[in-house]
Amino acid sequence: MSKIFIYISLFIGVVSMLFIGQEKQYGIFAWIAPIFLLQFSRRAKPMHLLYLFLLLIIAGYITQKTHNLFNNPVFGIINGIAYAFIHIIIYSVDRLLFVKGKKILSTLLFPTVYVVVEAVTTSLLGTSGVLAQSQFSFYQFAQLSTITGMHGITFIICWFASIIYWLFENEFKPPFIQKGIFSFVAVFTIVLSFGFIRVVAQSETNKEVKVATVSGSFNLNELVQKEEEAVLQLANKPDMKIPASFFSGDTDISIQLNNTVKAAESGAKIIIWNEAALFLNQNQLCTLLTEIKKISKTFGTYILIAFFEENNTVRAKPINNKSILITKEGTIGWEYKKLHPTPAEIPLVNSGDSEIPTLNTEYGIVSNVICYDYDFPSLSEQANEKKVDIMLVPSYDWEGFASMHSKMAQFETLQNGRLLIRSNGNGINMVTDNNGRVIAELNTFTSKDRVLYANLPLNSSATFYAKTDRVFVIISFIYFAMLVLFRITLRKSNLCI
Repeated sequence: MSKIFIYISLFIGVVSMLFIGQEKQYGIFAWIAPIFLLQFSRRAKPMHLLYLFLLLIIAGYITQKTHNLFNNPVFGIINGIAYAFIHIIIYSVDRLLFVKGKKILSTLLFPTVYVVVEAVTTSLLGTSGVLAQSQFSFYQFAQLSTITGMHGITFIICWFASIIYWLFENEFKPPFIQKGIFSFVAVFTIVLSFGFIRVVAQSETNKEVKVATVSGSFNLNELVQKEEEAVLQLANKPDMKIPASFFSGDTDISIQLNNTVKAAESGAKIIIWNEAALFLNQNQLCTLLTEIKKISKTFGTYILIAFFEENNTVRAKPINNKSILITKEGTIGWEYKKLHPTPAEIPLVNSGDSEIPTLNTEYGIVSNVICYDYDFPSLSEQANEKKVDIMLVPSYDWEGFASMHSKMAQFETLQNGRLLIRSNGNGINMVTDNNGRVIAELNTFTSKDRVLYANLPLNSSATFYAKTDRVFVIISFIYFAMLVLFRITLRKSNLCI
């Protein structure tokens, strides 16, 4: 294969990556990028993979800007390097294990490696980098996630790229074309047929509950910009007292309470605030809880409040990112602290609870995580183990990331079959059914409304994936181990010769 083709493949592959992972995702490029990057990574000289790494840093810096809350260039560079590192591991491991073969089975190497690395990174960093995220709009194909999880979709995409490479290697001879195309088309047809049938057969229910999201007026970006010096001091001296100017004023608290009462008066039986709807000291929190308990008891509604809290324990950092559920009887159902602070929060916010809370209600089993927590498979698996029906997810996004993050939440909901109420103080408030379909949404960037209402159908239904956890990933790990063992054995036999 000519050098020109190899480096054209590198160019097309990296450029295609620019259209995946941003606010606007173009799903077709998730299919194109692996085709060409695989051509380069397997054919180029080993040292030339450095070119791929450097270009992926640039691509990562550009595409991961959406993940950069304060547009900090240092965060941008770190994101770019992490993005490149993950992908270079995938293509380097694939190259290391690759053995040219004439059997169609040899095409399973690349998708297996991709899924294994992707599964490890999502466990550590969340699901934002999953290749399948770009395919949610291909709704029939996305249904595969209800069996295999999102990683199954990634596998199919990468298998297609591997088959194309296999055809190149075997010079597109008719027997290989027939075998390769037939194998992929047969599997893809089965996958899409399942998707079409599942979409058509989606169940309806007459049981529903009125719910509401209430977005607060607290603006994290404005606080950081206005109090930048104090924020830096807090990060360096966590035992320092939080300045009074950080805490929400009486006006903001009153507005939030009034909107909560308004939602309760309208008949909403589950009300959820957005992440960090208010910033409270301990005295303010005590007073607020008294008021919320009165509202819950008066109207017989469950209210999840979410806020930044002045830390009053021996924890190392000054702030807790917290939620409290008040039951319809006016009692505390649970208190939860965000487990996974975002990189921007880490210097100031304590890491919280590793176990998700649950409450058995007349509407089903209800649970709660906060924003970034919902991106982590381990917490989602807990929800499946506890048979959660409705997930309450207070969130706080930013322009450039809000649309993508809401789609990620929809995908998570689809693959597990639970219901979602996601309140957002700076992005998209959203209520979805058990198939990830939006029932109602409100974008705070385009609307002045702070309350979203929806009638939520009570039709949660655990999917095969939810019942079997990560079986597909486990199978991929086993197959990967077999491939490594095969490669080691082959190398030893060659040495003996």
